[in-house]
Amino acid sequence: MASTKHGYHLDLEAVARIWRRGCIIRAALLEDIRGAFRVNRALPNLLLDPKLAKKIMTLQEGLRKVVSAASEWGIPAPGLMASLA
Repeated sequence: MASTKHGYHLDLEAVARIWRRGCIIRAALLEDIRGAFRVNRALPNLLLDPKLAKKIMTLQEGLRKVVSAASEWGIPAPGLMASLA
């Protein structure tokens, strides 16, 4: 949205590719993100991609367990908690 609003013209598929190769975050999920933007460059929300949405729904239970454990043990995990929300 910010890219459109400010006229940056970002290629989000390319951004995911660059992150996958050169960032500390080399998660395989970035390949799924690339695929989603390859199919629909104007995708307004990654959860609207059917393949990615299915994968997120499948993995959601594990994230819930991690967030729950962090909360029970008093470990701050705001990024994980925000992702779950």
